[in-house]
Amino acid sequence: MIKYISVLILIGGVSSSSFFSEFIKSNNNFLNNNFQCINFDYELKNSIEIFPDSGEGIIGITQDKYVVYLHEHIFLFQNSFVKQYNKQTNQIFINYSNLLIDSIITQFFTSKNLEKYNTETSDYIIIPIDFIDSPVSLKISVDEAKKNISLIQMAMNDLDISLFNIELLKECSDTTELFQLNYLDAFILDLRD
Repeated sequence: MIKYISVLILIGGVSSSSFFSEFIKSNNNFLNNNFQCINFDYELKNSIEIFPDSGEGIIGITQDKYVVYLHEHIFLFQNSFVKQYNKQTNQIFINYSNLLIDSIITQFFTSKNLEKYNTETSDYIIIPIDFIDSPVSLKISVDEAKKNISLIQMAMNDLDISLFNIELLKECSDTTELFQLNYLDAFILDLRD
């Protein structure tokens, strides 16, 4: 009888493997890297006038800053500010960023953070975020093998964006250049108070 109970406990423990344990194991080098780069495709359900409804993007993340390349736009988040460069108009807008969102993005792809979700046994997690007056819902799904993130969905007010074909890059382009907005002839508009 004890033998059968032991086998059942062992099978139960193996079959209910945690949400991110296999993902963490498979992507350990990426998660412990000081600089991370991620390619993705995106789709907007409720379009934003300046962006196409779908396209490709890349995000570079370090401990204290991140940059997002999305179509004709570059968003550099650093020191609680965001600089947005529009390639078509050659303009840079500077504004305050949201420290909560900044913290979530710079800390999310770390083993320490993902270990928090090791009690989950489904193929996705939902992270609710209180963002000023607008709640944000972040849903993260993994593939069947639980080795790759298959989908990230974010819903906030009227904005509904999905990231898919997510590729965690082992190497990234020149990191110094990736975090620079060297457009000397761009019109700069500082929107901070």
